[in-house]
Amino acid sequence: MRLLHFVARLDKRLGLLEIDAGKDRFLAKLIRLVRKANTLSSESEGEVMDENAAFIERLVHVLSKRASRDLMYVVFTIVGHRGLSTYLTVIARGSSKDDVLKEAEVLGEVVGTLADGGIEVRDNERISSQLLVIPMRATGNDFVAELHQIEVEPRSYEPSPLISSSSRGANGIYLGHLLPGEGEEDSFSIPRDSIFRHIAIFGTTGSGKTTTAAVLSRGMVCKGITVFILDWHGEYGAKLRSIPKVVLEPAKGDYLDGLTIEELISKDPQGFVDILDASLDLTPAQSFILTRILEGYDQDKHGDVWNFLNDRLRRGSFSEAVWERESRLALYRKLRQLLALPSKRRKVEVSDEPLAIVIDLSSISNTRVRRTYTHLMIKLIAFYMQHGLWRRDTAIVVDEAHNVLNEEGPISLLISEVRKWRLGFVIVTQSPSFVTTNVMKNTNTKIIHAIKSSMDLTALSKSLFIPREIEERIPFLSPGQAVVAIAEHEWPFLVKIDATALEKPCREDG
Repeated sequence: MRLLHFVARLDKRLGLLEIDAGKDRFLAKLIRLVRKANTLSSESEGEVMDENAAFIERLVHVLSKRASRDLMYVVFTIVGHRGLSTYLTVIARGSSKDDVLKEAEVLGEVVGTLADGGIEVRDNERISSQLLVIPMRATGNDFVAELHQIEVEPRSYEPSPLISSSSRGANGIYLGHLLPGEGEEDSFSIPRDSIFRHIAIFGTTGSGKTTTAAVLSRGMVCKGITVFILDWHGEYGAKLRSIPKVVLEPAKGDYLDGLTIEELISKDPQGFVDILDASLDLTPAQSFILTRILEGYDQDKHGDVWNFLNDRLRRGSFSEAVWERESRLALYRKLRQLLALPSKRRKVEVSDEPLAIVIDLSSISNTRVRRTYTHLMIKLIAFYMQHGLWRRDTAIVVDEAHNVLNEEGPISLLISEVRKWRLGFVIVTQSPSFVTTNVMKNTNTKIIHAIKSSMDLTALSKSLFIPREIEERIPFLSPGQAVVAIAEHEWPFLVKIDATALEKPCREDG
């Protein structure tokens, strides 16, 4: 037996294990697989074990397609005095730390998708320093991909960009067709439930991203999902001609029956304050003044909350201190254009059937007011879903998302929380580099039209795996063409979005 010499170091900040084994250098990242407790409530131990086994089999299938000569995975379980713990390790040869961390993030999305949100991944830096798993050949010091191999299917190193059955099913949302030479199945759809793991649509002006969002919105309605569209430029009302829809214009005083800001303020006034705080950069004193004013609001007594706020902010009290008066007037100046919007002139009712609810914001000229109104609508819809006041599968299309989700705040954090409420987001933007890391990480499906900015391409490469030969095509995609990357698929798809679908009734989807 020949002795093997290697040096292992732990990067505690990143949770990476660095291994020098002769001429080769390896990086390993260990993540723990944890089943969420609330998924066990109605299941027996046997059912959970069966579900775990099925999940591991699906995971191994995906990993076998992603693995290469220099990228491998180890799935193992530790038996200890406190019970069992299952881990997934990424081992890469000759890769950068950023590449390994990005692969670990992608695997987190894959795990969440394969387990339908029931299993999550967690970093475990402590055990990384104690555990070193190095499968080795008897005759050398090369790492091998499988120590105890589970045979799933004949191994192929040729990429196989074919749509799996999950993307062909009758319940899929139709988008278009694969480009010639990209697969045996011409028609391309995405699974309905991928909506609730969130979708991002990227592309420069004129690349076709708005049409794609409209085609996707139509498909969602056809599959029983009610869609709110926060339309910054007034484009979607005309595009969605073949499905049930209503169009609201807040600048004209339109409001939706059964979805009111007063209900939010009555039950979660701090949530309302947090939105205005993040949208308008309120000072601590201004947030305090707003909170105190809302404490005196009674929905039955005062009715319209905007009129109430306008009245209370314009007139003070004899007992207020100088700083209170200055903060109140400064707050009024920040809210004045929002308060100036017409209040509740036309009530718009919606049926119980799935439909598109287009909120046309194009007539609001001030960008900050438009942004604030968008934030409030997102918070309002999420609040109604969370408290069971809006009981239907729902998606929110956020147009010009780089103006809405460009900083960490209550709205960006919502995206990682709303999956369990059957609320999905469709993020539409020309500038992925301006969207927060949390949003990029929590969009399971990414539809990428032509992007030419190196900064935006770098932002994309950090959030998902795209083979170099596909990545190099992105700047040169024609209008309507897109790269569709789905976390659970090992290879992205090249798709031509079918704009003619916007003219077809739902019954033609089959």
